[in-house]
Amino acid sequence: MGLLLLLIQILLEQYLQLVVMLVLVQQVLDINYMWLEIYTLQVLYIVQTLHLRILLERLLVQVVQI
Repeated sequence: MGLLLLLIQILLEQYLQLVVMLVLVQQVLDINYMWLEIYTLQVLYIVQTLHLRILLERLLVQVVQI
């Protein structure tokens, strides 16, 4: 009976270690996902500002032609 209890205890400890590891991995993935969102927003901002700059340059060229 003692051997069975020891086996159950070892399995529970292994299970708890696995759960803790999965929680830590999930937190790391969340952090990476957050950084990915931030980088995506930065890229979108750069693309939009470049697009706005191109539009302004075209407008300036049209104004100069007039």
